[in-house]
Amino acid sequence: MDTRAKRFRDNYQFFESFGNVISSQIEAFLNFYKLTTDDHDNIKFINDCKAFLTGNIGEIIRGMKFSRFLDKVVEKYNIQEPIFATNVDKIVRVGDEFKAIFEIKFTTNGKDVLLKYNHYKTLKLMAEKLGVPVYIVVENEGEWLIKPIREVYDFCQTGKYWNKRLRLSEMGKLSYEMLASILR
Repeated sequence: MDTRAKRFRDNYQFFESFGNVISSQIEAFLNFYKLTTDDHDNIKFINDCKAFLTGNIGEIIRGMKFSRFLDKVVEKYNIQEPIFATNVDKIVRVGDEFKAIFEIKFTTNGKDVLLKYNHYKTLKLMAEKLGVPVYIVVENEGEWLIKPIREVYDFCQTGKYWNKRLRLSEMGKLSYEMLASILR
């Protein structure tokens, strides 16, 4: 079990309080911004921003609470098979057909990104069951980089975790045309 993630789930009340502080700061900022405009479209946009941002903070907290709920069920009912709960960033459906799964990674200062083994395995199983490709995408210096997930990666243990270092230099640039071809 990922003990760092479990520690976060066990302290979700802290994150909930922290999220409430951030939400109130967002609301205060946007209310101040509203004072500078009387344009109905701008005010509607500001209200939509507030709902979107506070909704995303709430989604993170609800995810932590649900993961904690899963932990308790596993413990209470002595479930022996390993359970891995993970999020998927984007599943793209065009009409009635799934076209792609995108896992969005974050980089700081152009550093390589890490892909955890269990997250990778979940994405691969989804791709196989749905019959759609999975791509890792990274925004770096205003550009989107892309790399399809391969069948086999060499994962290395760093501390307690098995990771694959995805080198930005080995990723391709995601253009509008390339994304359009994935969606067709």
